[in-house]
Amino acid sequence: TMTGRTGVWDYTFWRVGDRQLTGVGYGSFWEVDEILTQGQLEDFGVYFHVNQSHNGYIGTFAELGWLGVGAIFLMWIMATLAILRRIANAREAPLVGYALYTALGCMLYNITETSFFRAGNDGWMHYLMIMLAVAKLAAPVRTAKPAFATARQRAGAALQPRYAPRRTGPA
Repeated sequence: TMTGRTGVWDYTFWRVGDRQLTGVGYGSFWEVDEILTQGQLEDFGVYFHVNQSHNGYIGTFAELGWLGVGAIFLMWIMATLAILRRIANAREAPLVGYALYTALGCMLYNITETSFFRAGNDGWMHYLMIMLAVAKLAAPVRTAKPAFATARQRAGAALQPRYAPRRTGPA
């Protein structure tokens, strides 16, 4: 707790109280009553001004409850699955690689900072734009060889004939 985040997290969970399912409401948790909030934060060992929970998941929990946290995880899973479905698309390899990097980065970044649903946050907008670009509704163009083929798969493909022989006569 060298940075004081654990005190902020404890305060956040305490203040949510029995509103765990839906949270206290979007935008109604931080900086609502600064004098009261600062006094309560000091009870949790936080002696600096905060306007976020310094954890995107806890911040979403505070404002939107377990429903919001579930929505974040569902969104992340759906976006990551869209990325993984497009890995074999040779034309989109740079975009897919960058999107996978962005998805993992956003997931890890929100452990110590808050970017989910924050207006004006470039990281959140960047994540949304990249995920929407990858999840577009276009059929992937497959390459002749899989992008991540194993040595056994490559050896097996080399042994198969390139064309099927024609049959003549009755089958």
